Amino acid sequence: MTSIFIFLVIGWVGLIIIALSRYNLRLKRETVRLAKEIEIQNSKLNYQKKQSLDSANYFFSAVVTIMEMMGEINSALKSEERDLPDKIMQIIFEKARDLLKPEKCILFKIDARGNTCSRLYSFGYGDKELKNLNFSLDPNNSFLGWSAATGRFFSIDDAAQDPLLSHLVSGDPLRCYYSQPLKVDNEVKAVLCTGQLSQNIEKDTVIRAFSILSNIASVALSNALLTQELRQLSVRDSLTGLYNHSYFHKWLDIPLDAQGKKEGVLSIAMVDLDNFKTVNDVCGHQAGDIILKGISELLNNLQTDNYICARYGGEEFVLGFIGKGVNQILPIIDHVRKEIAQRSFAGQDKPISITISAGLVEARFSENKKTITKRELIGAADSALYRAKAQGKNRVEVAQLKEE
Repeated sequence: MTSIFIFLVIGWVGLIIIALSRYNLRLKRETVRLAKEIEIQNSKLNYQKKQSLDSANYFFSAVVTIMEMMGEINSALKSEERDLPDKIMQIIFEKARDLLKPEKCILFKIDARGNTCSRLYSFGYGDKELKNLNFSLDPNNSFLGWSAATGRFFSIDDAAQDPLLSHLVSGDPLRCYYSQPLKVDNEVKAVLCTGQLSQNIEKDTVIRAFSILSNIASVALSNALLTQELRQLSVRDSLTGLYNHSYFHKWLDIPLDAQGKKEGVLSIAMVDLDNFKTVNDVCGHQAGDIILKGISELLNNLQTDNYICARYGGEEFVLGFIGKGVNQILPIIDHVRKEIAQRSFAGQDKPISITISAGLVEARFSENKKTITKRELIGAADSALYRAKAQGKNRVEVAQLKEE
């Protein structure tokens, strides 16, 4: 009896030990699982902290970049840039690179009326790659074409979610990830296309960054176009489209201020329409305007370079030539004189013929020669013009500057 009792006790103890062993094993496994779960949660927490820190750093960097962009845009609007809209787009392109840090990006200027585009600036593309790219505005061919046609932001994620747009990814010669149109008054003026971004930015942040660029570009380009238009009005003659009297004097200051620094030659031609008052009195001012426009076009399209044509006042024009002496420009002016004498201009009742007279003068600069003033140069050309008038009109006379 005693042995049976001992045997049962030993059995129960064994079962208890086995049960405890299994419990300890389960406990150990659960402890390991909990430890791994804690490790995973810690990793997630650290990742979220890093993401938050990265987002905060990116936000700070973005604010600095945007402030820099606004400052550069304001400076450009106050400058004397000849093509202000292109300068504004260059600033936006460069700051987009700083803001988004794409592996590559490219900015296209869009002519919606002509349905054409041209590459303004690019980064990350090789010369051979750009040479072989087909810059098409077909909305079914590329991100570029789709954004230009619709005026909407486009991303590679949009293509993945929309079966009707998925073909744009495989067929896109630019291999873009994002494209953002830049608009003025709902008309697309440019499209910014970028590749994959080199830093880990959340999708919402990327979309917000592109939206900010688009809004800034819209206002900046609108201001640039308006500023350029106002500048053109201030330096252009409203009837002929030529530069005006005051702009020519500013232009003339540049070569004259360079005297004594290097050798060079500058020539100017004063051109006046013969008997133009009679044309206005007999045929009317509308006919006179037609003649002024026609002769302006001829003078402005001379087959030479480095020259300027301006309406000096009334029926008088002035042309400036840098790097050319009288011997070079005399045949050009005389050819135009003969062409005008043979041409007829439309009048109310009958065609109108007219002639021109011109006076030329040149100034040669060197360290050994006296400084030539604007008054002397224009005065000499005027004297030659009046001499041409006095000797029968429809002719060209050359003046000589007095040298000391």
